[in-house]
Amino acid sequence: MVYFFAEFQVDDAEFHFSVEGERIQLEPKVLRLLIYFIENANRLVRKQELLDALWPSTMVTENALTRVIGLLRKALGDDSQNPRFLHTIPTAGYRFVADIHTEPERRVAPSLPPDAGDSAVILPAPPTHGDAALPSTAGSRRWSFVAAAVFVFAVALLLISRMTRHLPQPASSSPTRAEAYPAPITPTASDRIHLATAQARNPVAYEAYERATFLIFNEVSHGDDVNYSEASRELETAIRLDPQFAEPYAMLAQVLQRYVHHGTGDVRAEYARSYLLANKALALNPQSSLAHDVLGELHSDKEGDFRWEAAVGELKMALTLNPDDALAHGLLGAIYVKVGLLDHAIEQADIAHHLDPSFNIYTGEKIRALEYQQHFLEASDLCVTLAHKAACAIYLWESGQRDEAWTALQAGLQNPEMRASLGYDLMTSEAFLLAHKGESAEAEKVIQSILKSVNLKSDTFFAFSEYRLGEAYAAMGEETKAIDLLEASSLNGFPCYPWYANDPELAQLRANPRFIALIERLRRQYEVFQKTL
Repeated sequence: MVYFFAEFQVDDAEFHFSVEGERIQLEPKVLRLLIYFIENANRLVRKQELLDALWPSTMVTENALTRVIGLLRKALGDDSQNPRFLHTIPTAGYRFVADIHTEPERRVAPSLPPDAGDSAVILPAPPTHGDAALPSTAGSRRWSFVAAAVFVFAVALLLISRMTRHLPQPASSSPTRAEAYPAPITPTASDRIHLATAQARNPVAYEAYERATFLIFNEVSHGDDVNYSEASRELETAIRLDPQFAEPYAMLAQVLQRYVHHGTGDVRAEYARSYLLANKALALNPQSSLAHDVLGELHSDKEGDFRWEAAVGELKMALTLNPDDALAHGLLGAIYVKVGLLDHAIEQADIAHHLDPSFNIYTGEKIRALEYQQHFLEASDLCVTLAHKAACAIYLWESGQRDEAWTALQAGLQNPEMRASLGYDLMTSEAFLLAHKGESAEAEKVIQSILKSVNLKSDTFFAFSEYRLGEAYAAMGEETKAIDLLEASSLNGFPCYPWYANDPELAQLRANPRFIALIERLRRQYEVFQKTL
């Protein structure tokens, strides 16, 4: 059935939305909401009814509905204060009052002026980056015939490459991104379309971009550092050959951000360049969810001063542009873990894993959240399904499997490859277990060895180890050293109030005035997070 009202047309069979004959791509939930309103026009539709209709098997808050309502108003050019179509009934719900008629046999095709070669136009959320304004009506930015040709060529090329070398392949009509968190990057089927829709004007630049994408996505070549170094060179070539091609800027920003996140290289310079590149990508293509992903991670990094609210805003913008962006969901989960919004963290981790089940880092964030909720057995059981038991030693210990934890740790310490891959994480587990076994002198040696590592202070992940070492010192009865490290962890990207407040390993610190002050500071911060994130 095709529904018509005012200048709008909705085809529920083909799942299309058009304005004056020009097809506009809406977020699926927004279009489903519009169809539901059309089917229930001129009656009060209560909020719970809408939640049940749009999210039948998922528990969500009214905030999710409010966001989708806002996007629908934007698509219709509607104003909540002076509505044309969608009236808000305070405390109750909504009434859709459009004059609707139908023509079942008609199918609306996109208008293609001979000089423009239009295809589907994306209708994103409001901009946050200065003059790089996002379109809000049917006059959105249009693709050229060159971009359409690139799309057809890329689809064919990627389908062939998929069979041999696991290159990205398109799976939807939305420009999306193909990254996973934090590295190596593994695209999902729904993420791969951004490669095929990248708007290159220069075919040689597109080939360089494609090679960089392969280097980043390929999991079996020379190793992360070599891949990323070579990918950077290819992306710089693409930018040089086609300075108006947005996606190489965004992807190069992501590569540089990876080094920032892990504290390698000239972190300050890489951060500044990554930030500039991501904003350049948005200036060229305001619909780049990849660029918003990068900015979200930069804001949540140590060099970005842990601007959590700005980070969450960027990631939510990415999800407005591409709801299937697994990275954005995964990064939101990681932020929510750090700031203590643990139920939200698990929700986002589950969504990310559903979108990209091949990449386990999302489940790793869920494991952290389960631990911080004191679901120790569930955390350890989930961990051992994903990783070597040596990486799960602390979870095993916390769940009461102490002999198994120690055996797994020793196996990891005796394995050179395991020591190299887990690095200071394995040493941190060693210090934690030694402290709890009463071997304080040996634990102290390991702790000092970790703290003397010169690059760790720039590594965002080191905040988790600082916390673990604080737990180790608490077990050793070293209250001052324990609180020093716990305070450092809270300031270096891990202000997780629920865990600090309830961690059984810190019970002996709870009467210490410094620890009481730390907990109070984190509590106040947590209350802000609950309101703003």
